[in-house]
Amino acid sequence: MYWADTDDDEVTFRKDIMDDFETARLDGAYIIASCRSEFDDWEGKCPPHQKARSRYEEIINAGHFGCTHEHPNKEHPEPIVFAVDVNGLRYEKPEAQTQAANTVANAVNIARGDQRPPKEQVGFGRA
Repeated sequence: MYWADTDDDEVTFRKDIMDDFETARLDGAYIIASCRSEFDDWEGKCPPHQKARSRYEEIINAGHFGCTHEHPNKEHPEPIVFAVDVNGLRYEKPEAQTQAANTVANAVNIARGDQRPPKEQVGFGRA
């Protein structure tokens, strides 16, 4: 949405591209940037730039822009997870991911049984 053609000296905002984004936007949509979280605008910085991020955030619902290196925070990033069910695609907050993982882990532990030997003798047939 920002670039300089080969004959241009300065990067310019391409409103036509932004208009296309807005036209294609779905209610409840997310934009996920798979990149480092150092959004900046200095020369030579790899995209997305801060000004592009700000534009993306203008066209989606608040809180629907995600960056893989700052989700849920920069200190402890976790995967951004979407689940598909009968209602369609939905974002799973990190707490829900942890709860689901704990539920599965607990089920596995129960299925494995106790690590201690049985207290009572178990046998088959007549004693």
